[in-house]
Amino acid sequence: ADVDGSYEPVQMQDSLLDTMWCEGDEGDGNGQWVQMNLGSSQSVSSLVIRNGNAYSFAQSMKSNRATAATVTFSDGATKNITLKASALEQVIALGSHNTSSVRVTVTEVKPGTEFNDMCISEAYVR
Repeated sequence: ADVDGSYEPVQMQDSLLDTMWCEGDEGDGNGQWVQMNLGSSQSVSSLVIRNGNAYSFAQSMKSNRATAATVTFSDGATKNITLKASALEQVIALGSHNTSSVRVTVTEVKPGTEFNDMCISEAYVR
């Protein structure tokens, strides 16, 4: 169901572009993280992400968007990634990893025009 007004991490995996995770802490979102727990060890090779509020171009410009992040796997391996500040779907190659969790820690943001909260509309690994 659409849960407008809620900005919890679960919003990143609801297939609705007008819902999202927003970090909501002091600051611009740099250093904030979200973790995807996979339940068991699985092979993953890419991160699929829609940055900001992906509902519309106008909405996407209002909030901060991640432009760089560190991806951390359950075995401690890491990968630094670059993200476009676009709300269009991005597929980021991670290399092949067997992992039970994937943590995405934002390391750089592009400021929004209205809100100082960093948001991600959709994110999952495959």
